[in-house]
Amino acid sequence: MSDSAEVITLLKQLSKMQEELESKEQTIKILSEEKRKLECGFQSKAAKKDGIYSVTRANGNVMYGFSMYDENGKKIKAERFKTRTEAIAAKRRLEAMKDERKLSFYQKNKKQCFQDFCNAYLEKAESEYAINTLEAAIGLINNHMNELVGIKITKLTKQVAQEWANKNRAKIKPSAYNNTLKLLKAIWNNAIRIEMTDIPYPFKYIKPINIKKECKTREPVRINLEQAENLIDTAKKMYNDYTYCIIATSIYAGLREGECMGLMWKDIDFENETISVNQQVQKVTKKRMKILLEKFPNLTEKDILITDRLKTEASKDTIVVPHKIIEILKDYKNKLISHKQLHELCFCKKDGSPLVARDFVRYRFKRVLKQVFRDEKYMDFHELRGSCATILYLAGVPVKIIQGILRHGKMSITEDVYIQIKKISQQVTETINKAFA
Repeated sequence: MSDSAEVITLLKQLSKMQEELESKEQTIKILSEEKRKLECGFQSKAAKKDGIYSVTRANGNVMYGFSMYDENGKKIKAERFKTRTEAIAAKRRLEAMKDERKLSFYQKNKKQCFQDFCNAYLEKAESEYAINTLEAAIGLINNHMNELVGIKITKLTKQVAQEWANKNRAKIKPSAYNNTLKLLKAIWNNAIRIEMTDIPYPFKYIKPINIKKECKTREPVRINLEQAENLIDTAKKMYNDYTYCIIATSIYAGLREGECMGLMWKDIDFENETISVNQQVQKVTKKRMKILLEKFPNLTEKDILITDRLKTEASKDTIVVPHKIIEILKDYKNKLISHKQLHELCFCKKDGSPLVARDFVRYRFKRVLKQVFRDEKYMDFHELRGSCATILYLAGVPVKIIQGILRHGKMSITEDVYIQIKKISQQVTETINKAFA
């Protein structure tokens, strides 16, 4: 019994010691917290006067601060001012921004980086743009915007923008530099559109490089109607398949390369002589194709290659086309029916799968150019579209109608970029002489 009593007594003593230890630990914790506050300059606040209060730190320094609410009811607190006058001035500035409903944007931008704007744009691009457009944007951001993505939006000033331009203007290729500027503007405009910011675009006064002047690249090639018909006839003699039809569709209807490859028979109204441009065959790298097939296992390569996302919103439209291209396409369709090779796509492989644009240009179009002009690099395929615009212009077709055929969002693009008359001065001379005859 005595042994049992001793054990109980020891247990009670142990319990009491544990309680004392816990109490001391708690006291030490409180004292440590008080010491930390003192070392950090623990603030003691005085009463508010005109909405401004003073903050006395442990080291004796006095700072002034205020608190207020933005237009959305979110509390804002600032305690960094050396004088009461500075605090009053800062508060008045924020109140003015609040009256203009800009204060919440300012507060949000203080925490946002340019990376947030880039992510928002890429999210939009992934859901709305063609894959090659998305890939190009990702490449420009990764390669040429590394210095910008980590900067806070409020720190991304005109001076920072000019420093970036000065550093990169000579560092990267002129075309890449200009494309980066265009993408920067698109990213910023998207942020404004979805109300991530209302801060003005800091790169507004950064000018693109005048490539024609500085790099002396060749002038755009434009062929006349006689050369265009020779190109089509030569392609028909060389291959007698879809090759001459694709070239003719671009010349007579002004379709882009991918739009020609994505054209379906259901999009052609032979009776009313119109073509509806609804889709295109897009360029997809093998790496991107693999990622998409893993992400969407129900899709096939054909589903990914053919897309209804065109270059611009204006690109999707129904256009009136000349009788010549309607006859060419009708004859080609009848030929496919007779050979039992008709598929949904107008121009495709024998199994109905879409053509690869770069292979068509490399192994078909360039060989036709070499046969006609003795130079396989005489012109790019896209210059057939420009030739279409120039031929129509010299024939007296109004620019507004040409803009509709080429489906440009702005008439200035049609006039300044696509209509080129320097390379066909003979036709210009004939047109002027005819006008003053």
